[in-house]
Amino acid sequence: MQELLDAIKARLQSELAHVRDRDIYITPHIGFIPQGVKRPCIGIKDGKVEHSYGAGYSKDYSMGITLAIFCDLGKKEAAVSGDNGVLEIQKACITALEGNKLGLSGMDRVRVVFDPESELFMVKNGSEMVRKKLGLLYEKRGVATNG
Repeated sequence: MQELLDAIKARLQSELAHVRDRDIYITPHIGFIPQGVKRPCIGIKDGKVEHSYGAGYSKDYSMGITLAIFCDLGKKEAAVSGDNGVLEIQKACITALEGNKLGLSGMDRVRVVFDPESELFMVKNGSEMVRKKLGLLYEKRGVATNG
């Protein structure tokens, strides 16, 4: 999972020119924004990992990842649908990641698995933002260590 998170972060940093590299981060919670991060920003959250075993000592992994894209609400409608709004950034994330195996050994398939509506996100200090989540599933084929 760590290798996958690092590869996603590197890919987004190289492909999304309108989001600063330091504003793309691996996060412990989908609602966490580290101190010093500016919007727009993208949190990368690890998800559920499922293991399954097949014939010939094969072991398959399904690894879930959730992206949380944040934009300041101060831009009003543009925070959702304008330049550098959550929908534009989400589209750039899909272009950068969907179907991209990130050069990881054994990676078999990458697809978007959920894409809910954007939502109002309030921070304790009173800041208002728009958050858009994007769920990806990475499927990897490997060899089981027990045989």
